[in-house]
Amino acid sequence: MIWESLQRVKPGTPLVTVLIDFADFPSAYWIEPQTGSYVVCGAQKAVEQARSLGVKEDLIVKTSGMVINPRFYEPIVSDRAQERQRLGLDPDCLTGLVLFGGNGSKAMLEIAKRLESFHQKLQLIFICGRNEELALALRESQSLQKRFVTTFTKDIPYYMHLSDFLIGKPGLGSISEALVMKLPVIVERSAATMPQERYRVWSNHLEPYSFGLRLRLDTRAINSSRYQCCTCRKSGNCLSSTQRQ
Repeated sequence: MIWESLQRVKPGTPLVTVLIDFADFPSAYWIEPQTGSYVVCGAQKAVEQARSLGVKEDLIVKTSGMVINPRFYEPIVSDRAQERQRLGLDPDCLTGLVLFGGNGSKAMLEIAKRLESFHQKLQLIFICGRNEELALALRESQSLQKRFVTTFTKDIPYYMHLSDFLIGKPGLGSISEALVMKLPVIVERSAATMPQERYRVWSNHLEPYSFGLRLRLDTRAINSSRYQCCTCRKSGNCLSSTQRQ
């Protein structure tokens, strides 16, 4: 519709479609080969889809990843240990960041409860978005672990810098931001997970390009098969690696 309207008003004007996901799902949702639009693909899977749908090679533009805020690429020079202490956390303890979008999620309460099994070997940073009720519940709940709870913030790069892994929903933004920050991600899959988010977790297109690893966590620790490791780094600081030790 946009392509046709543009060509009627100003024939020959190029149109650029920027995929805001790792792949076109459902098929031909973003990619419309019948038009002459340029297609900007942030992952090899999207490039392959564009080719298979018949998009001309000179109209396919491959980028190094998704479009995210430039702040995630900027170096953070602050000392992690000192900044953790400033938040009331242990400077040397394994630190997880729990983030479920701009409005938070009640699943964060369940996660906090289940991760108590790690006792003082783990501490958590909770970002609750605009959900003040959730933040209050986390602050008031008793825990043997140290935790820092905050609401909506624009300082996500800072909190990722202080963390060793991220727990959240399989949203494109958080996964892409974590990849740039070299932060392992453990994502939740439940009945509330949107179809395109399930695709990001369960499809095979992340692993062949070193984007991720699907891994079940030790159920003795979390007693749930819903949590899957989406990205891992060789440092061994992933929660699953820690549990196996």
